[in-house]
Amino acid sequence: MELSVAGFLDLPEVVRARPEVLSGTRLAHLPCDWVHTSEIYEIGPLLQGGEVLLTTGLGLVKRSPEECREYVRSLARAGVSALCIELGRSFPRLPEALRAEARELGFPLVVFHEVVPFLEMAKASFARIRPSGTGERAPVPLASVQLRQGALILDLLRSGSPDAHGPTLTRLAESGFRVRPDEAIQLWCLRPSAGGPALTPAGPVSELFAPPVPGAPSAHIHVPRSYGELVLTVRSAENDADTPASRARHLAEGLGTAGVPPHTLIAGPRVGALAGFPAALAEFQDQLRFVQEMAVRPGLVSHRELSSTVALGRCVREPAVQSLAAAQLGPLLAYERAHGTRLIDTLEAFFEAGLSVTAASGTLGIRRQTLYARLRKVQEVLGSDVLERSASRLALELAITSRSLSPQQPGGRGLRARP
Repeated sequence: MELSVAGFLDLPEVVRARPEVLSGTRLAHLPCDWVHTSEIYEIGPLLQGGEVLLTTGLGLVKRSPEECREYVRSLARAGVSALCIELGRSFPRLPEALRAEARELGFPLVVFHEVVPFLEMAKASFARIRPSGTGERAPVPLASVQLRQGALILDLLRSGSPDAHGPTLTRLAESGFRVRPDEAIQLWCLRPSAGGPALTPAGPVSELFAPPVPGAPSAHIHVPRSYGELVLTVRSAENDADTPASRARHLAEGLGTAGVPPHTLIAGPRVGALAGFPAALAEFQDQLRFVQEMAVRPGLVSHRELSSTVALGRCVREPAVQSLAAAQLGPLLAYERAHGTRLIDTLEAFFEAGLSVTAASGTLGIRRQTLYARLRKVQEVLGSDVLERSASRLALELAITSRSLSPQQPGGRGLRARP
């Protein structure tokens, strides 16, 4: 019979050690093909994948935080299913860098709170792994493959040198992540709305990006990042009945289903060849970092809108634009403080509605006459030509945009998702 990581942790000999899972999900889908013990720091390249590694952490003593992180990355790259560390001998508690890297990658990390001889755990697991004499190696489960691929994606995210991309792309292709001529990589970012709940665990994220037709060829990898859940999907045009836009709408509709909090789905670039993947990934990540502190509403945000927002955001941070915004909005802010009006919100809705009084009044929940009265008040404060001449109107809209894109503004809306 086959043994999973979850099954290994349920063995009586392992239960006696009081295991605590610190990171990692879907343990029932990760194989325990072998139980290996080692105190060697450089053990990763010597493993073949599918192992549960048992250690007291002796090889990590006096290692730097970055070396602890690299230790976890090397195990994930090798396809190791789980790392189990016995507390007490080398560490009363694990180095934070080790825990952080495992959490970031989603790599299964387990600590033992009681001392049980590793030999007992190994003997108990060997009897369960598979019948003796079969001589066959079971197929590697998809969850294990995605774990290895996720580690390689993190290598690309961390590497700023194009020279390092070649070997990583080679290992990525060897692990099964390939792009055929009729396929493309689609980059996504799934992140919570402003003030919303935490991101979903790996299971619901995987279900969200599953192919719409059961059994259709598809691959997806998700890597937790500070700006959200980075997701890569590989789809074949032949087997994908939806266009990229309609597929994105289908995914966005799932953001409000049972068990999935109201996240925002940002559609990134679409890459047709693995060689172009690092550059597209770096650009997308740079954009996501830029909008990280901006409020993002639930729904779908296109890559074009993301790129426009980033370009505008960088523009409005220029001193000349900030001076223009201060000159335009200063009198309005002063009037609002004195009279308790909402002229700036009114202008924002008016510009967002494409200068449509009907649409803007509907967004604000007020009558058209009220909106007209507010716009006349804006003209009284700033000048009668501010909404009539295109140059004056453009300057005012840029000032309003500057305010809405600023992460320091409590009313800033950042990206305006349109589901």
